[in-house]
Amino acid sequence: MLTALNETGELVNLIFSQEKGTSLKKDQPFFCPHCKEKVVLKKGNVKIPHFSHLPFANCGSTSEPESAFHLQGKIDLFKWLHYKGLIVEVEKYLPKIQQRPDLLVWKKRKIYAIEYQCSSIPLEDMIKRSRCYTSVGIEPFWIFGGTFDIKGNYHLMNIYKLNDFHWAFTQFNRDDQIHLFSYDPNTKNFSLLSHLTPVTVTKVLASQTTLPLSKLDFPFNFSTNYINIDFHFWLNEKRKWVQKKMIYAKNLKDPFLNAIYYNNHSPLLLPPQIGIPVNFMGICKSHPIEWQYYLWTDGFIHTKIGEMIFLSNLERIFHKRIQRKHIKMRQLPLIKHDFIKQMIYHYLKKLTYLGHLFEIQKGQFQMNKSFSIPNNIEDMIKFEKEMEKKLYSE
Repeated sequence: MLTALNETGELVNLIFSQEKGTSLKKDQPFFCPHCKEKVVLKKGNVKIPHFSHLPFANCGSTSEPESAFHLQGKIDLFKWLHYKGLIVEVEKYLPKIQQRPDLLVWKKRKIYAIEYQCSSIPLEDMIKRSRCYTSVGIEPFWIFGGTFDIKGNYHLMNIYKLNDFHWAFTQFNRDDQIHLFSYDPNTKNFSLLSHLTPVTVTKVLASQTTLPLSKLDFPFNFSTNYINIDFHFWLNEKRKWVQKKMIYAKNLKDPFLNAIYYNNHSPLLLPPQIGIPVNFMGICKSHPIEWQYYLWTDGFIHTKIGEMIFLSNLERIFHKRIQRKHIKMRQLPLIKHDFIKQMIYHYLKKLTYLGHLFEIQKGQFQMNKSFSIPNNIEDMIKFEKEMEKKLYSE
């Protein structure tokens, strides 16, 4: 902790104490602002000065020990907001909801609760804490503490490995792109991962923008340009995903492979229109080839030319597959809507652009051309080239 009460009940902020050169002694009595139990001041040449509860203390406001990395990040963020002229309090306890955010910020009649999270916590805790803040009109703002492992690069984008904990910090921007904020106190840099495009469950294609903390305003306003995903890269990754699925999955227990074989299809010879990247697909943990295959076989594989396809019907089909655990969704506690409808709609718009559908009005499409199923690899290559030409003709 960076705050505590002294023996007269005055709140001591270690950040201000350091800057003012106030000398605080270790043997001075200090108390937790929440539980009022005694806390110990810890400081030294290496340690960042902070308050700590005594062993076996049972304080409801502290659920995890703070690392030096977390403490320094919290100090940096506090100073940055304070010097920007904003009203900011560190570790302010909110008794009504029994929460103590790392930072509480006031700006333009809005209150933000900043949670700087470095260590993994259960997603249920993030959801609960976020809901607590919103219930009293406070906007939660979670920042991931750390850096991301780059596993490779392709053109203007890098390949990252993101787990479920990383994904829990993602949000949508105004351009309907998923992004992720992080801060590294070692470099004093803020990073934005944008255009997050999941290639597998953990492998993600993304563009990274890095700026010094001092150059930013709050709330953050990063500008990013749209980046088109390389068609050949995507096809190659899709093939690798299918091949691994065939090798490692238990065919009779895997719902995707089971559905393919039941319909007398081959995993390696599906129409190339199945498994194409679309907006909002990051909300789905299942690969696009899986949920797009289900939409095709359950929704419009037998639809004749001129007949109608309704977005609402495909949405119902999608939710049924979720209920049967054939489609897995990501847990994204900071995203307030599920965006399933938007994701399916963007897929239908892609099919419209490719000439398979015609949009009569929003949410209502007419079948214009059915998918062609490849008979062999030569057919597959031919169909992929035709689709590439159509997608990148303009």
